[in-house]
Order: sequence, then structure tokens, then C-alpha cells
Amino acid sequence: MTSGLTWSQAPAGSGRFKLGLIAGTQIQGKVLNKQSYTSVSGLIGGLSLEYQLSKSNNLFSLVAQPQWTQLKRTDSFAPEYYREFYPSVWIEEESFTQQSLIIPLLVRYKLTSGWCRPFVEAGPYVKFRTGFLLEQNRNSLLIFTGNVSQDMQSEFYQDRFGVQAGVGVEFNLGKVTLPLALRLNEGFGTYQMKNPGLDGFNASDLKTSHIQFVMGISLEIP
Repeated sequence: MTSGLTWSQAPAGSGRFKLGLIAGTQIQGKVLNKQSYTSVSGLIGGLSLEYQLSKSNNLFSLVAQPQWTQLKRTDSFAPEYYREFYPSVWIEEESFTQQSLIIPLLVRYKLTSGWCRPFVEAGPYVKFRTGFLLEQNRNSLLIFTGNVSQDMQSEFYQDRFGVQAGVGVEFNLGKVTLPLALRLNEGFGTYQMKNPGLDGFNASDLKTSHIQFVMGISLEIP
């Protein structure tokens, strides 16, 4: 994802573009603003295009990485938690699953030169949420109600914008680069339900915030 680097006696490249693929997984995160960070799951996959800002100084670059992401958070509750609000029916487990296309544009700065380069990066992203599913495992004093699924995609406003920041290291093997990064994705503000209370579910101040691990491979474009 950077150029002009060497591996052993390999000649340095002269191109300023790198094109590649990325993949990763979600590590920690939250969906509701009131939640604390906890373990989450979900896969990440996408493309990477990097442009070296200066031909003479390859420490700074712009990185665009359109990516499909999945984020799933599951919480378990003691019966007493929901009985305070719903005496006859309560929720034992609740999961939110989001699927989105995220397009970040990052400024990346390599801290050193050579074949192994630690880096820091940050920049805005635009997000297009394509799916939002709520799953609940409900119980009752009278009967066991089982699992309930609700498609929430059309019931919540889109959270379009956010910022992505990370740290990582890239290994440069001639014209091939292998980057590893740990990133924070933080949505701007919060987003709301269009019709609070619809279908017996009410939530406000939803906020997507999560930490992910991403790795990739890219090739220098002549």
C-alpha cells in the first residue's frame, strides 16, 4: 500500500499507486449509546487504493478502502432487568446485526522507512447501511415465547458519517505490501427510530462505535 520500498536486494518501485484487498473482523463495540464496549463479531472485506502524496517522500499517503462490514452485538440479561419494565414478559438475550458499505478516506503516515513500517492513520468515512436486524429471546411468566426477529432497517434513520482512526504496521516485499491495522470506527452523533414504539420496540440514541482488526495485501501499480 506504499511504494518505493525494498525487500533485501529487490529494487525500489517507482509507482505512486497501490491496489489491493483487505479482510478483517470486529473485536469490540456497541450499538446503543448507553451501552459500554463489549465483544462483538462480524466480518470485513473490501478493496484498497493508496496514493503516495510525494514521489520524493513516501511517508504520507491517501488510502481509500471501500468495504463491506458486518457488526453483531449480543447482550444477555438477568430476568430482573426487564421485569422492572415488563412484569409478565422479559428478554433474556438481545442481538443487533448491521450490514453496511463503508467508504473511508484516510491520511496515512509511516513513522519510519524500510521494509517494516509502523503507521498511524485517520480520516472521515461515509456509510450506507444495507441491513439492520434485531433478534430477541423472550420469556414469559405464562409461556415461553422463544426467538423473535424484527427487520429494523427501514425503522431507523441512517447514520451516514463518521471517523476512522488506527495504528498498524506494513511489511514491504518489493512491489508487494502486507498491512496490519487496528482501527476505531466512530459514528458522528446518534440516530433515532422513525416511529418510536413500533412493534413493541422502542430505542433512541443508537450509536455505532467499534474496534476492528484489518489485514491486507496490495501491489504497486506501475
